[in-house]
Amino acid sequence: MFWIASWAGGGTLQRSTAIIGGGLAGTSLAWRLHRLGESVTVIDPVEPNSSSRVAAGLITPVAGQRFVVSWRYDEAWPIAEAHYREVESLSGSMLLVDRPMTRLIENEREAGFWAIKRESLPRHLWRELEPGELPDTIHAPLGGVVLPAAARLDVAGYLDATRQLLAASGGCRFLTGRIRLPEDLRYSGGMWHVKPLGVQVTRVVFCQGFEARGNPWFDGLSFNPSKGEILDIEVPGLVASHTIHRGVWLVPATNGAWRAGSTYTWHDTSAFPTESGCAEIVERLERFLKMPFQVTKQSAGIRPNIHGFTPVIGSHPTVDGLAFFNGLGSKGSLLAPMMSDQLARHLVLGEPVSRDVDVRFRMRGERS
Repeated sequence: MFWIASWAGGGTLQRSTAIIGGGLAGTSLAWRLHRLGESVTVIDPVEPNSSSRVAAGLITPVAGQRFVVSWRYDEAWPIAEAHYREVESLSGSMLLVDRPMTRLIENEREAGFWAIKRESLPRHLWRELEPGELPDTIHAPLGGVVLPAAARLDVAGYLDATRQLLAASGGCRFLTGRIRLPEDLRYSGGMWHVKPLGVQVTRVVFCQGFEARGNPWFDGLSFNPSKGEILDIEVPGLVASHTIHRGVWLVPATNGAWRAGSTYTWHDTSAFPTESGCAEIVERLERFLKMPFQVTKQSAGIRPNIHGFTPVIGSHPTVDGLAFFNGLGSKGSLLAPMMSDQLARHLVLGEPVSRDVDVRFRMRGERS
């Protein structure tokens, strides 16, 4: 079978990879590895409240109260856009929507940050919010700025479309299951054996998200996970094509519905919605949305942040055949294609990983 490595002619071991975790990181990596000729097995518990399934998929060039350009945005965005458009074309799905963001100034402190930042922020990333551009039902006493290059990825749709394409290609297999570490993984005879599923491969890549915090092979990393909660709401009569952000974001979803969020909670790593999370989003929405709305659904997920708030990828420093891909955090939709491409080329072609994201250095506590 394609996903079991075997000895080929000339005594060369055919390379094959098991990816533990099928979220944004694992699915994007499977695509890249397959394109480089690897046989791939993706093993995922398939949980509806995983961080990738819950994620809003927002891609923004500028973020945070201090209006900081997203890490490696100019490099990552063209790679991400090309990748998602390719999956769209092959699957016949609409996954990536160009969705400008109207960033409303939240308070006087934020207005001060913007007054300073606007002098140095690249002009291709923003423009002034014009008078009368917002509906009367949006309250913006301090004005705002428009980020034209923002976008939104249908993350769940992307995961499903990519899996279907890979499965149909015959070069990738998706298995449902939760792997216990270290007992379910054994190395013998040049192969890694995933015992519960009978999988034998030459390489294992851990794309476990928040669950990687307990991985015994990569326990030198410092995780800083945050819980995020999102609301689905109905706002009868609201018409807007942009994502609107003031303390929380409000983005058009489908069939007239909207999504709003999200919270950042550092002390609670359960993937369950809370009354306090809902109340926080509702209170922030009411600061700028001057019309009634109704909450129809609430979701929660755990962002797999790693200390330093940048991704971590690469091969284990001492154990052959083990690799790592994690730490996408809230920028997964933007960074997953670029990081998966770099990691796949490292694993298959032997190309080096950028030092600032290389797991070998990050396990030692280095950041650059």
